[in-house]
Amino acid sequence: MESLIEFGSTKAEKPILFYESDADLVMISQSRERLSKFYRFVIPESETAEIFVDKVRFLVLSRDVGLPVPETVFSSADIELP
Repeated sequence: MESLIEFGSTKAEKPILFYESDADLVMISQSRERLSKFYRFVIPESETAEIFVDKVRFLVLSRDVGLPVPETVFSSADIELP
């Protein structure tokens, strides 16, 4: 975080910040106020970002809004799969 802020603070114009992973999305979402002073980025509201990285909640949201989703199977470590 400090490296991002240090880099962004040296630029005359705010650079664009891209995220590539769920971890990046969560980090930027949780630090959006600090980072928005130094970067331009598009990111969903905090609650929506959390849904995006929680695969079960994202599945429920997808079904609720009518998005096509592949068949999903949940398993636990205590069951044996064929």
